[in-house]
Amino acid sequence: MLKVSDEVKSAYNSDSCIKSLKVIFPELNLTFNNEQIISESFKLKESVLEGDSLEFIGCISSYMSVQIHNLEANVKNRRVEVYVTDNVTNTEIPLFIGVVDSATKKGYEGVKTIEAYDDLYHLGEIDVTDWYNEHPTTTVQRLLVELAELSGFEIDKGITMPNGMITAFCGLYNQASQLSALILLKQICQINGGFGRINRYGKFDMLFLTDELAIKRFPATILFPFHDYNLYPNQPGTVEPTKRPDFTFPFYENVEFEEFNVKAIDKVVIRDYEDEKGVFYGTGNNKYIIQGNLFAFGQTQLDLQIIAGQIYKRTNGTSFTPFKSKNYGLPWVECGDNVYYKDIDGEEEIHRSFFVFSRTLSGIQYMKDTYTTKGQENQSEFITDLGSQIKNLTEQIKKEKEKNEIEELRKRVARLEALVGSVRTVTGLPVDSPISEALWLDVAARESVVDVVEG
Repeated sequence: MLKVSDEVKSAYNSDSCIKSLKVIFPELNLTFNNEQIISESFKLKESVLEGDSLEFIGCISSYMSVQIHNLEANVKNRRVEVYVTDNVTNTEIPLFIGVVDSATKKGYEGVKTIEAYDDLYHLGEIDVTDWYNEHPTTTVQRLLVELAELSGFEIDKGITMPNGMITAFCGLYNQASQLSALILLKQICQINGGFGRINRYGKFDMLFLTDELAIKRFPATILFPFHDYNLYPNQPGTVEPTKRPDFTFPFYENVEFEEFNVKAIDKVVIRDYEDEKGVFYGTGNNKYIIQGNLFAFGQTQLDLQIIAGQIYKRTNGTSFTPFKSKNYGLPWVECGDNVYYKDIDGEEEIHRSFFVFSRTLSGIQYMKDTYTTKGQENQSEFITDLGSQIKNLTEQIKKEKEKNEIEELRKRVARLEALVGSVRTVTGLPVDSPISEALWLDVAARESVVDVVEG
């Protein structure tokens, strides 16, 4: 949750508050405000978890769209920043920083629809297979820094990585056959037990989710920049949990929720393959299983247990109620936050608490929010197998390659059959008669035939 004052919260709860949207293209030195922005056209979609299965990975790109009048410049692939301000406190709240993916002009009306994504969006297109396989042994923390430099995204200086100092053997023990920057980033988040995201300031950080823990900021157990070990504190284990900030909705449009909680995680298991027992931390039966993570390969049993213990501290007891709500827009609420709703049960007023995993913020003056959290009650094992995802991707690419090779072979055979038919036609030979080697050498298409056969 972004830190804003009580005055700001009060302003957004007021019917008399006037909100202003500002869209900036910093590379072009262009700024647009309410006068040029089509009323209520703004939309922002954010998420740290979209499926029913609980996976501490995140790395889901945020999406923003807005319509702007009289935008003549070509803004595709340009950086864009969006902020909202209230007229009571004049506090500027960041909403989105990313890159324009599409800019569509609406004919004679002179209106452009801008669609943009944050820096996670294009990481799936960056192949880092050779880079990772040939990378010397380092730490996970250092590898993240180099991956950011390679892929073009920034790291938040306040990021916390519980397992950032473990050794990353890279391709030494397990060579990757197909690896994108996004999948590698997910591997890093998974081994740290956090949701990776691009925050509202356009920088990559990790969100840790439990009822009693807030997002780790200063001070942190491991503090960036990585090369400055004098930053306070420099000893692990010195950070005490703090209560997550929350927001209570005194009124809202609608809330729907399941009458069950997803069972809390009480054991973390790390294993390479499905048929392995693996290394675990915790004594319960509701396991969160990390399977096939690149940074688990080559680790000793003791190191794996320490890694599992660090993840356990960030995931233990995580339980939530699947829900969906519609309410007035609060730009300071982020995915991963706890929100409370006042409810009347008989004569008793109670507060119902929910985690926000996905949200859609829309509008400007009449800003609306939709929050969604999915989940299954009887999910006894949370298995997150990025290794299988990589394997499936590799097999898919292999099948596609084989398919293309077979198709190319069919084309070559067809061309060869056509050449043979042409030779028989020119020479007047019967269709089923053999063709001598001498005759082949006298055919004008000999070069083409040789190319096909040798190819």
